[in-house]
Amino acid sequence: MSSMETGTADYLARARQYAMTVTTTGGDPPFLVVAADWPGLIAGGETPEAALTLAAEVLADMIERNEQNGRAIPAAPSRPTGRLNLRVSRSLHSVLTARAEAEGVSVSYLAAELLARGLGVEEVLPRPRRRRPRRPPEPATST
Repeated sequence: MSSMETGTADYLARARQYAMTVTTTGGDPPFLVVAADWPGLIAGGETPEAALTLAAEVLADMIERNEQNGRAIPAAPSRPTGRLNLRVSRSLHSVLTARAEAEGVSVSYLAAELLARGLGVEEVLPRPRRRRPRRPPEPATST
């Protein structure tokens, strides 16, 4: 591999560290990709994969040019940890809690499972062992 190919591969690897969003256009090209950390980056393709590939190539070029010209390069976001802090309404939280208790799983597990189903992902995590329902607290006794 030549030094030019190695450099290109390095820039591509760096470009793939950034989160990219694929959207459908209903037009030509049918798929567009943007990267929130890189305003101005827009790439299109006939398939989501083609659009992502082109976006990574364009971003690799942008990173290389910014370095050569002494311009700032946004820090690549850290890899997802698998933890998500999510705010929901009290009523939705109540519904999730009741359903999780009925299914014998935690609210977090149920929320992850519902998100995965909504995104068309088959399995998120192995299904945990069935939890015992929580006992209601003992009533306070007066002495």
